[in-house]
Amino acid sequence: MAQWYLAKAYETEFRRRDEISSERARSVIDEYENLLRINYGNITALSAQGYLLWLIKDPRAKIKFEEGREIKAIARETFIGELNYRLARTAAENKKYNECYDLYIEAKAADPAVGAFYPGENSRINMTDYDDIGPDMLRRFQEYKENVEHDIKDLLHRSVAEAQNSEESKFSEKTLRVVLGFVLNDYGNACLRYFHWHGDHECLGRAIRAYEEAKEVNSEDAVPWFNVQNAYGWDQQLDKVAGCYERARELAPTWSSVAIAAAKENVTKTMAEIQRNDYALSFAKERRLQLKKLNWLTLRRTCTQRSLSPRGQSAKLALHLVL
Repeated sequence: MAQWYLAKAYETEFRRRDEISSERARSVIDEYENLLRINYGNITALSAQGYLLWLIKDPRAKIKFEEGREIKAIARETFIGELNYRLARTAAENKKYNECYDLYIEAKAADPAVGAFYPGENSRINMTDYDDIGPDMLRRFQEYKENVEHDIKDLLHRSVAEAQNSEESKFSEKTLRVVLGFVLNDYGNACLRYFHWHGDHECLGRAIRAYEEAKEVNSEDAVPWFNVQNAYGWDQQLDKVAGCYERARELAPTWSSVAIAAAKENVTKTMAEIQRNDYALSFAKERRLQLKKLNWLTLRRTCTQRSLSPRGQSAKLALHLVL
């Protein structure tokens, strides 16, 4: 355990210094290597090494992720949703879109919260990819997103005839849309985390645009729908939140985070409606008392003008006015 905490401390310091370079990353990777000498079956350490290698654009990242998958084949109870998610990222960047598609779908099957900015209390996801994010790390995500986005959009806009004569024809439109949505959502998470860490409102806008485009290119994925409502909340676009909750819940009815979030939204709406009704009732009661007082004063003036006692027939008039 001590070696694990030491390696995590090195990684946290590496991220906070915001110098994403091979030289800086090497000491962190070595600490995780020391942990693997103690316990080679530690998938989390392998995944952490793979992520650090991805940040510095080292192709060995994929090797580390695949080593983790091999251990999973032996230890079947091991959860590797995050590992598959990270491996899907490397596959997308290497233009292996079919592989990326399969890995992302497999990760989501293990836990629908994969790719969610806030996975939820019941999730096994503990995604730390965006923690302590600085300008250098954000630029790494932006470069990855722009490269994949440019390539996939180019493929999607090609004519059928051109695609049939090219190697890329092996990628279906559905596959390309799922992968593009995955990458845009991934980038959106990085931007939203940057906003939380640094208060950069422009990055919040970038996160919202990335999520919105992700749900447009792949409207059947609940993850960007769930994430964009969170971003809308921070941007005070509260009128858009409920619709995103509902859509996410339609797409992922078994995802507890969506159900809980939707329930909270319904409770909030119900409480607001109760408050409005209470205010309307209070106003009506106050107005009724005002009218009663006004009617009684009118009655007294009428009685005075006619020199009548407020008894007898004036009582009938009072009853009529009050009612």
